[in-house]
Amino acid sequence: MSDDAFERSARRWMRAYPLWWRERRGGELLGVLEELADDGARRLDLRTGLSLVRGGWATRVRYRPPWHRVVLYRLGFTRLPAQFRWWAAQDIQGRFFPLREMTPSIGMLGVLIALPFMWGPGRAQFSWLSLLGPLALAALSFVPAMDRRLRRLAWERAFADRPSLSRLTDRPAPPAVPERLRPRRRSAARPGLARAAFVLGLGAFVLPVAAAVAPQRVDMVPCAVDDVAWCAESVVVAREPHVGGALVVWLALAVLAGAVVGARAARRVRRASLPEQPFRQLVATRVPWGSLTATGAIGAVALGEATGALVQLFAAPLAGLCVVGLGLVGGQLYGLRRRGDVDAWAGIDAWRVATSGGVLVDPPYRETIVSPAPPDPSRPTEGPVPG
Repeated sequence: MSDDAFERSARRWMRAYPLWWRERRGGELLGVLEELADDGARRLDLRTGLSLVRGGWATRVRYRPPWHRVVLYRLGFTRLPAQFRWWAAQDIQGRFFPLREMTPSIGMLGVLIALPFMWGPGRAQFSWLSLLGPLALAALSFVPAMDRRLRRLAWERAFADRPSLSRLTDRPAPPAVPERLRPRRRSAARPGLARAAFVLGLGAFVLPVAAAVAPQRVDMVPCAVDDVAWCAESVVVAREPHVGGALVVWLALAVLAGAVVGARAARRVRRASLPEQPFRQLVATRVPWGSLTATGAIGAVALGEATGALVQLFAAPLAGLCVVGLGLVGGQLYGLRRRGDVDAWAGIDAWRVATSGGVLVDPPYRETIVSPAPPDPSRPTEGPVPG
């Protein structure tokens, strides 16, 4: 029997089991498979391989947290209970974790893009450019800097003692391992607000232009069915490039709202009292991935609608939001400039003061020194064994 070829074949089938299980029991299972195989076998037979796949996925399901806990954990609403922290550690350190972490964002963006094509029975025009947003997010997860950032933030969210909804749902027991206090890293306010002003200003300029020159728009027409008065469907119709009255009114209302929220934000920031932050460390973002992603999304929407690759749908609403956001960010920058202590402010401070009028004191992170360990598969567990 060719030991090397058979071992490679068996290990390929054994990948159905979790990594931590293979590290503990993989050698034992491989020895059993070699003893049961026929002399001279170069690969594992199909029936045994399918049995390994079934057993591996049953093991994954058996030791996996409940599905509703995993969903809330992925969305960032809660932490996993204490008995499943080892699973969170294995998940964060595993392959393709950034892609799994960004799956909710990719899914929500895909739903927003697919909404125009769900209104009618396939009559709205589809463009492959609409897939650039989800694909860009998926590709962004493989950038080394984004990979490290997502893993670090996920580790802090899963194991650091921070105020969140997890205190209302998990109630974890006090840790039995040594801990250490670590300050919370916050981005400085000035560079972040400057980048946000640039991105929002760019959107407030190019998106109205794209909405005005868009050669196509979505229109609602009655269905081509007799004796049905309540049925309507969406169709893509051609339009002449022009600045419509609805766009002008929408932008005027956005400018008015931006001026109101900007003046309110500037007044709040000017009068705010900044508390001491003993457990905080202000840092500068090395690579502004958020600003780059927002700029790329705005450019893709503007270019797509201006050239007709996308119908006139998203540019006008996004333009209004950019105008309001620009007023809010501009008010924060003006208030900080009048204060003179902009270097002591974090971006989250300016946002909290402008939106709610108060600043919270950051608590320290309580970081465990010893990583959680997965369960021992040789120990019996309570409950039925999945078939």
